[in-house]
Amino acid sequence: MKLLQRQWTVKDGWRTLRDDLAGRYAKVQLVLIFGASDLLKSVDLYKNVYDEFPNAIVTGCSTAGDICGDEVGDNSLVCTAIEFEHSRVKAKHIFMDKYPGLSIEQVTREMVDELLAPDLVHLLVLAGGDDINASDVVAGLRKQAPKKVGVSGALAADAFRFHDACVIADVMACENTISVIAFYGKGLKVMTSLKAGWFEFGGEKTITKSDKNIMYQLDKGPALPFFELYLGDSINKVPASSFQYPISLRSKHTDDWLTRSIVKVDRSKSALHFAGDVPVGYRMRLMKTDTEHLVESAARATVNMLRRSFYPDFALIVSCFGRKGLMGKDSYKEVKAVRAGFGDHTLMTGFYACGEIGALDSSNPCQLHNQTLAITAFLEI
Repeated sequence: MKLLQRQWTVKDGWRTLRDDLAGRYAKVQLVLIFGASDLLKSVDLYKNVYDEFPNAIVTGCSTAGDICGDEVGDNSLVCTAIEFEHSRVKAKHIFMDKYPGLSIEQVTREMVDELLAPDLVHLLVLAGGDDINASDVVAGLRKQAPKKVGVSGALAADAFRFHDACVIADVMACENTISVIAFYGKGLKVMTSLKAGWFEFGGEKTITKSDKNIMYQLDKGPALPFFELYLGDSINKVPASSFQYPISLRSKHTDDWLTRSIVKVDRSKSALHFAGDVPVGYRMRLMKTDTEHLVESAARATVNMLRRSFYPDFALIVSCFGRKGLMGKDSYKEVKAVRAGFGDHTLMTGFYACGEIGALDSSNPCQLHNQTLAITAFLEI
């Protein structure tokens, strides 16, 4: 695997941080670009990328902060180009605005079906837009992907604004878009690791009325007053304040453990919108944490791989916007914890997202989470 990484900032423009390609840019199969939504909408950006990497799939998304090596940036771009030496990559994109009557779950299943092959190793999904329910995306992935195929991904962010998230597809940044990237090859090893670092507190409540990602009632009473009690005035600043008290969800029938953050409060309907489904019958508790425990969870996500003697060439790190909001200027510490585990050999890129897709451990299925740090790491042998 040969890698190139560049970063764009207002101060320095584009600067190359690593280049293993030795001029073989036409052999690059995949280019990932993460950064601020307004920067991703520049037409010149894509023209230059496609001129330089004419045979590459170009994708990525808008963020609440990008990760370049062990640094966290805002109002910047990070571009990573990958030449796989013994593997191949394909991608499918769907623009949901063009198909308003289609089920997101069904669309995702059909996208995966078109990408299936005997040597399929992993599926990486990026989704962005106000009208996309990521829980439906995950449901489609789980139903169609073979058990041997890994699945991970994330939801695009738009800083902390939640209204302009986009995914790069077909030479442009597009809203309400799902992109699935498929990786193939017997010599390609992909490993995922996802950790939270949050702790439950307070009494347990049962969700008694909801509609997909909208919660109405807890224990047969209105849900909104319960959250107002704990969030106080900060509930009026949701979603920017929602990182303070995310919730955990547990099913009565399975071992599933999910995390969710509030993204919208609808007082006219006494309802709370979450970044993912909040099913009726699930048990709910509030959660809290601090910077020390979040950094520790990032380190544990890395150790999970190292314990299995997995030392990747490339690692995609996705952390939740809520973790960044809580840690503030210390958010770089969780990225440095990952770097300390992997060392300088592993090229690291990534972003802060509205939701992370992956499995907490091998005994749990792939799920949509909030407030976690997820690593998807690649090694060619």
